[in-house]
Amino acid sequence: PGPGSAPDAAALARHAAGALPPYMVPVAFVTLPELPLTPNGKLDRAALPEPPAEGDEPGDRSRAETLLCALLAQALGVPEIGADADFLASGGSSITALKLVAGARRAGIRLELTTVLRERTVRRILAAQPDAAPPIAEGAPK
Repeated sequence: PGPGSAPDAAALARHAAGALPPYMVPVAFVTLPELPLTPNGKLDRAALPEPPAEGDEPGDRSRAETLLCALLAQALGVPEIGADADFLASGGSSITALKLVAGARRAGIRLELTTVLRERTVRRILAAQPDAAPPIAEGAPK
């Protein structure tokens, strides 16, 4: 983009998706005026800002989404993960998917391993398997 205009993140993602395998497409894009460099002129990775948080807010999630996000974060070994975060792009693997499915089943959410690997986000997983989460009874513990 020219001076004073920001790049279109969606266009960047589409371009990257056309040239890279899915696991290499960035989940977030951060605009910087210039790259931080070390005194030697190399990229200073420690000075790079954190990417913005996922677009969903925990208060906007269903109980099943909240629980599955917590289980996924635990399986990935991260503090938290958004409902729209890509499982594989966040560091997931088939072993991590097995951990997620096992944890979800212990919590009463019936998931299929193939659905987790195919759909890759909590929101899409639950949409693909609408019967995965049992109905929550009134007065049930949260």
